[in-house]
Amino acid sequence: MTPSKSVNPLPYSDFRSDTSTAPTPEMFEAMMKASLGDDVFNEDDSVKKLEQYVATLCGHEAALFCASGTMSNQLAHRVHLCNPPQTALVDIRSHVFNYEAGGISFHSQAAVCPVMPSNGKYLTAEDVASRLVFDVDVHYAPTRVVALENTLNGTIMPLEEIVRI
Repeated sequence: MTPSKSVNPLPYSDFRSDTSTAPTPEMFEAMMKASLGDDVFNEDDSVKKLEQYVATLCGHEAALFCASGTMSNQLAHRVHLCNPPQTALVDIRSHVFNYEAGGISFHSQAAVCPVMPSNGKYLTAEDVASRLVFDVDVHYAPTRVVALENTLNGTIMPLEEIVRI
């Protein structure tokens, strides 16, 4: 059964969370037609096509489909946090800090340094610079990752600030 309209009651796109975005009728139709093969055994044609499309789009040799934003976040951190001692610097309001059950510490053996943006909206290069740890001092875990979430509770971080950081 194809729905007649989007489940999203809002007249605009909702960027608060990846879980708040409802599929359009066309998206739902595509989901209904997706293959149901086992991805573990590389038997899901829909997943293979999506991964190849994204890899090509991004200019990479391969891509990996993740079933959730949390899974994607944890894999991304684990790729870059692989040699303790280490720290990930995050916005104090971020999903990775507040809603992922301490995943960065658990999966990546990293300390997390939460920072409150001085402008109350998004982290700036100055907020980040004042908290970076480069020392090879036994008392501090060096900063290895600065995690920026876009959007963060619906706030879109300016690209100029991301580049500055």
